[in-house]
Amino acid sequence: RLTSDFRKDVRWWRTFLPEFNGISLIKDSARRVLPDTPTTDACLTGCGGTFNHQYFHAVFPPMIAQQNHPIHRLEMLAIIVACKAWGEEWSGHTVHLACDNSPTVQVILTGRSTDTFRRASES
Repeated sequence: RLTSDFRKDVRWWRTFLPEFNGISLIKDSARRVLPDTPTTDACLTGCGGTFNHQYFHAVFPPMIAQQNHPIHRLEMLAIIVACKAWGEEWSGHTVHLACDNSPTVQVILTGRSTDTFRRASES
């Protein structure tokens, strides 16, 4: 038999989970901090990143470069490329990423954006 407290807990989770932005205020003691800080940067023609004595550099393909995206979108693309490149190495770790673009950092910290381009990249 399920208790009323159990049922209240399940109701709370059903309400909370659709609103959860992925940022936990409760420290997960099982997570480890990476031994190196990943860095990314972008310009109008390409992007790059470093992590643990590794790096990448990519020239944006014409389909991106010719659209004249604002720099915050290109900075987010650089972070996405870094996640694709090193994400498996980051698994189980707390990642402190260095990014010099304030709007992009804000999106990562809050999990929210009014820019439809960045919202699509969050999926």
